[in-house]
Amino acid sequence: MKKNVTLALVIFIFLSALAGCAQQNNMQKPEASDNSLPVPTVVSAKSTGTDNPSDASASDAYALLITHMMENYGKRSVIDFNTALAPNRDALSEMLAAYADVDVPADDENYHFFENTLRFSLGELYCESMGETCCFTGFVSKETGPYDESDDGIIFYSFTCYIYFAVDYEILSPESLTIAERDATLLTFQAELQSYMDSLSEDEITDGDIRTAFTDEAAALAAQMSNDNIRLTAEISFIDLSDAR
Repeated sequence: MKKNVTLALVIFIFLSALAGCAQQNNMQKPEASDNSLPVPTVVSAKSTGTDNPSDASASDAYALLITHMMENYGKRSVIDFNTALAPNRDALSEMLAAYADVDVPADDENYHFFENTLRFSLGELYCESMGETCCFTGFVSKETGPYDESDDGIIFYSFTCYIYFAVDYEILSPESLTIAERDATLLTFQAELQSYMDSLSEDEITDGDIRTAFTDEAAALAAQMSNDNIRLTAEISFIDLSDAR
């Protein structure tokens, strides 16, 4: 593990890897030339018995982080879980460095814990240490009219639309809000925004004021998902639209 990593370096790594507090986008913009989302390089976090230092580091990082996935962790309050995860600045530095080392594939049984629970909690802890507002970023997409496929399996579409969003959120009652409730709130926002995207035809997207439509939908969803424990404020940060039909 990186015992001597400075907090400044860790912050840089964290901002590069996560949906950060003040970031507007945590996803790489799709290249217009191939109409496809970027495919990340996956390092097996469970690799053992290897001579590759990066694989060994990922394995150690996985082992460290997974210790916080205790039984019924989702029922713990946000403040209890986050405090146990990083009770002080040095612990936060170590957790951020470990998270930057690990890249868990989607078929890993603990993927949700790494991709969502740890990402949200580490983001909150980092933002708290920096006096920033917590921010959850992502995108929704529509791809239609597949017309070609590359040798490595990338499919090309005649119509693509990517809507990138940023959700600032404030946890009003960290002692009452559970980890499961927080995760569900943020992920449901994205799922509902994707559902709205799915309901639109290609012509509705190209012929209307799509930014206004999604801005209004995101604002409505943020208000709907907000309650006494958590408050969301959403905005649309970027739109990438390509229509070659």
